[in-house]
Amino acid sequence: MSRSPKGFYHDTNGNIFFFGHRKAVDPAGATWVEIQSRGDQEKTLINENALEDLTWNGSQVILAFDPFERKKEDKIAEIKNEAQRRIFEIAPEWKQRNLTARAVELINLGQNSTQEFSDIQAVWDSVKAIRDTSDQLEADVNAAATDAEVDAVGWPSS
Repeated sequence: MSRSPKGFYHDTNGNIFFFGHRKAVDPAGATWVEIQSRGDQEKTLINENALEDLTWNGSQVILAFDPFERKKEDKIAEIKNEAQRRIFEIAPEWKQRNLTARAVELINLGQNSTQEFSDIQAVWDSVKAIRDTSDQLEADVNAAATDAEVDAVGWPSS
């Protein structure tokens, strides 16, 4: 028994939800398109992208997102991950919780001018500096107009 040619199913909204050899029974409300009948560009899109990143516009397969906007989103995620790494290097979550609780205690005791309180504030100031840098880098990415400008955004050397 030979297999049917490869292709994909899409629904009436253009969402592509299956790629491969045709199912024995067509899903209700779905349309089958054979991949061999598509152009090279569409075949490449199908083979190199996740199905949720593709859509059927009624005549061809296209990306369901703007690649430049996706590049920006990926860069911002990279910036946020690095900010989190840097913050956790200074103060892991457990330490942040403990410092916050201790700072509240010191304030309630009227001891917010002690060295201990100043040390806690210094840690928080370091965290805020990382957050401020991250916010600026994200703004730079959002303001970028080209791939090269997005690629140029990065954390300053320590």
